[in-house]
Amino acid sequence: MPSSQQHLEQADSNEKLAQILCDGDGHYDWAVTVAFYSALHYFEAYLVRKGHNTVLESEKAETGAHKIRRKKAKQLLPDEQAAIYIKLQQQSESARYFPRETKNQLPDIPARAFTQGLARSLFAEMEQLRDYLAAQP
Repeated sequence: MPSSQQHLEQADSNEKLAQILCDGDGHYDWAVTVAFYSALHYFEAYLVRKGHNTVLESEKAETGAHKIRRKKAKQLLPDEQAAIYIKLQQQSESARYFPRETKNQLPDIPARAFTQGLARSLFAEMEQLRDYLAAQP
């Protein structure tokens, strides 16, 4: 199982790439996706640091790792922070699985193109979640 430090290093690497993609002239869907994976690793580092088991292989087989993390976010984080994590996950799923021209089938996520403004907004929310998690003892 990766250490908290390993998760932080991966989160930082992902964050740097997300920033490059946000500042670019396209691929904003990937900026959103990479920002989510940065948040995922910041959350995993928090879980390890707090002594909570990260997602176990047996759990993954039964319900899926993302579903388990979403549940843990709702249980362990304040509502605002859990909502940010879940929003980033949903937007990442939308970016990865639903082409811009098709109707989005995920609940509560309107089908739309990923713009630079949206990517930057979601990146800022990831930073807010990162800062919250880092401030926890």
